[in-house]
Amino acid sequence: MSIEDALFVDLRGGIPLDAERANAVAQAGFRSLLLHEQQLQGDPADGRRALARAGVSKVIIAIEHADSAALERAEAFGAAGVVVTPTDAARSSLRTASLMAAELGLAFTICPAADSALEQKVMAGEDFGEIPLCLQTDRMLAQGRRPADFRKLSDAQLGLLQLTDRHLRGLQRDAQALPGLGHLTLAPLVALLARKGFVGPWVVSAGAARAEVGDLETLSKQVRLARQALLNVLDQASFAEPSLQAARAILPPRVQAKGFEFIELAIDARTRAEVETVLSALSFRRERQHHSAPVELWRQGAINIVLNEEIQAEGARPFVCDMGLRVDDAHLSAQRAGMLGAHHHAPSRQPGRLPIPAMRDSLGTIVHFIDQKSDTHRVWDIEFTPTPVHPSPQPAGLRRVDHMAQIMPEGEMDSLMLYYLSTFGLRKRTQVEMQDPAGMVASQALETPEGEVRIALNGVDAAHVTPASTSVQHVALQTDDIFETAAVLAANGFAALPVPSAYYQNIAQRFDLDPDLLAALTRANALYDRNSAGGEFFQVYSLPLSSGLFFEIVQRKGGYSGYGAANSPVRRAALAQLPDHPAALPTHRHSQKADTHV
Repeated sequence: MSIEDALFVDLRGGIPLDAERANAVAQAGFRSLLLHEQQLQGDPADGRRALARAGVSKVIIAIEHADSAALERAEAFGAAGVVVTPTDAARSSLRTASLMAAELGLAFTICPAADSALEQKVMAGEDFGEIPLCLQTDRMLAQGRRPADFRKLSDAQLGLLQLTDRHLRGLQRDAQALPGLGHLTLAPLVALLARKGFVGPWVVSAGAARAEVGDLETLSKQVRLARQALLNVLDQASFAEPSLQAARAILPPRVQAKGFEFIELAIDARTRAEVETVLSALSFRRERQHHSAPVELWRQGAINIVLNEEIQAEGARPFVCDMGLRVDDAHLSAQRAGMLGAHHHAPSRQPGRLPIPAMRDSLGTIVHFIDQKSDTHRVWDIEFTPTPVHPSPQPAGLRRVDHMAQIMPEGEMDSLMLYYLSTFGLRKRTQVEMQDPAGMVASQALETPEGEVRIALNGVDAAHVTPASTSVQHVALQTDDIFETAAVLAANGFAALPVPSAYYQNIAQRFDLDPDLLAALTRANALYDRNSAGGEFFQVYSLPLSSGLFFEIVQRKGGYSGYGAANSPVRRAALAQLPDHPAALPTHRHSQKADTHV
């Protein structure tokens, strides 16, 4: 069985499989399907032809009762095998059913029901007979079980593996998840089973466990997402198990992000003044002007902020329309992202503009890839000219982009998380669940191993008034001395978010702070956090711009790697006390109708 034939998608539910749904599956990249018998309607010959025309070459059918009628119908639809979930009482007849299936040329697999006696035997490593099993990885790793607990399971005992993850924390606690998006260690388990000789079928489910995908657009999106998740986990497992290198060969190599090259803001004539005022107060200097477009480069340290008045968009500006990530190979990064389901953003073909590879994420933000192999890293010299020299503001010590945060309805997190994890080599930190004045927030931080790129995804529950989409909520800039930076910014007229005095009384007791440190925090309107190892985190927020976008200044000390989650409700409460300021939740979908600066 080739690796492509071994990748199956489970459509779940009872909506009949017709030509359009088969085409949607095939166009998402799957050649193999796990169907349920209630999805097979009409003449079997017509069903076989529809699958063949769509390019689906292999089908496994889940049946409720392993009787001769069900097996013969599965064979008539061209199935390669069947899977049945037996009751404990029906297990005695399985041997007979497996022999009938063999006579029809069908592989026969049983799926233990959750918490059944059969499942308990399997999980305990006891003998369970000779019929191959269909196992779910989230059940295998439940109750604290580890991949090593299944080292005695042979490839002959495993007929089909459903790659399922599970959320152990957050707003989706206890819900099943796509592989790699929950909290289970799937890649080591997959590598172990492959090492023992299992070569598939590897099955991933489209959509939620108890929700059936109806319309074709949603089906296509969820099947693409399922394939992306499946390939990502097999790709991860292949580094530990050479037999899975065929799965790695499907995709270009993973190219790790090395840092933020730029953050680009879409502005217009109305909002230009407020953005320039904030950037000037942050000690950024206007350094370069695009030679053919109303686009400017503002810079401080290694931070490049681009202002683009050329973008046409529905909704309020300013907003983050684009970001550039430094990578080892820009073209490989874009190719991998495209093969994993991201949308290509066509490069500009206007004279004098570089064709920088770029992708658009599921929520509209463009990511350009910048490397040293091509001219992409010279974009500032090629496309821009220096602006007339003006007196430079005193530097404020802002060195680089620390992180970028996006906020979205909680149900939108999966696609964006998977995009970052599978394309850029980011890793998940522990998900944090927070209560703020508007409701619950699930915050999932993603970052490179060395912290060069950090992205925080904040999923909010139904209590929040949010749009159907998302945008970047804030950009955090890093300094080595928060108090020195705050002093320079104050002299520049920077308006920091006022922090309630009660907050400082609280942290003075909570952390037993030195009076001098407490006084410095108060003067700077800085928030503070400390981890169990003594690492410290300092935060100063700007007031929100008219669109809700804001900036954060941070300092990390002593190996602190978090994001000050405990201070998020404080920021929201402080913001709510401001007169005539919008909430910090973006409220517009941005539909870009013009090129970004490249």
